[in-house]
Amino acid sequence: MKDHFNTLYDRDENDDGIADGDVSLMAVWSWDGPPEDTTSKRTKIADIVLKSKLYTSVAGDERLFF
Repeated sequence: MKDHFNTLYDRDENDDGIADGDVSLMAVWSWDGPPEDTTSKRTKIADIVLKSKLYTSVAGDERLFF
């Protein structure tokens, strides 16, 4: 494994060198209709949760896009 990781998302409260996990990165929301429709409602459907240390890489930073 790489030794370089992003400490912004690395919670290690007991200082054992292992990420404690359950670090929330973002919430995922959906609409039940078109957002322009005033009767449409937004509903939270998930949380993106980091379960391990967040490692950085050139490939991920420069070539991986979603």
